Amino acid sequence: MLEEKQALLAAWDGGAPLARTLAVKTHAGEIEVTLRAPYEEPASEFRPPYDVIADLFELARDGEEIDQAARHELEDELVRRFLHSPEAKPLTEVQACRFVMDFAADYFGATIATLGPSDLREVVFEIIPRKVSIDASQAGWIIEENRAFFAFLKREFGLEKADACLRVLGGDAVERLTAALANKRNFGMAKSFFISGREAGFDVATQAGLEAFMRVSEGTPRPIGFPFPAAPAPRRKDPAAARAKKTQRKATRSARKKNG
Repeated sequence: MLEEKQALLAAWDGGAPLARTLAVKTHAGEIEVTLRAPYEEPASEFRPPYDVIADLFELARDGEEIDQAARHELEDELVRRFLHSPEAKPLTEVQACRFVMDFAADYFGATIATLGPSDLREVVFEIIPRKVSIDASQAGWIIEENRAFFAFLKREFGLEKADACLRVLGGDAVERLTAALANKRNFGMAKSFFISGREAGFDVATQAGLEAFMRVSEGTPRPIGFPFPAAPAPRRKDPAAARAKKTQRKATRSARKKNG
């Protein structure tokens, strides 16, 4: 075929395509091979990307304990797609939607595919202010990102509860979250400790800064029962504790459904 120089040059210069079919002997027998210039890849059957939301829904189905490794993998893929979506273009950072997904799993045994508006309201206005050491000025970022996230889930996957969740994040949501993040009565003990260290000028985001603040604080009065954070210890799975935790989660979800 390479000897047909004029025909090849014409094919590459907008002329008629050149194609030759040859019989080739192989160890598996004789096969036909077609050479074509220029080569045009045939259209393949459209295969949409796998439905991340459907997989996340299955993880939280029937009140079973969520496989955390599988959840993280699916959520990473979901966030990757969100980052490339038009809804995420105005955002400078994407992290707040992970707060919602983590707390939904930890407190309600839900994924973003099964999280309802009432539980989202509790996550945003109660759990995040209690658990996340973040300045009240970041409330707008948290709300804006999660609005964009649920808008993406609605458009891309047709998430059934997206509209109801967007209503939770609408209206005066920024003002409500700002007030909740600024109210020290909402802080959990660990958050109170970290906030105190930061206000005292220590970089509690680092192990060295945290340990320095702990040494300074050891001799100061503190509320009864207020624990100082210990150095992180290796996590060990306790089968009995895991079963008890699973039972407790199921009971809590059942109670919520009955009360709802």
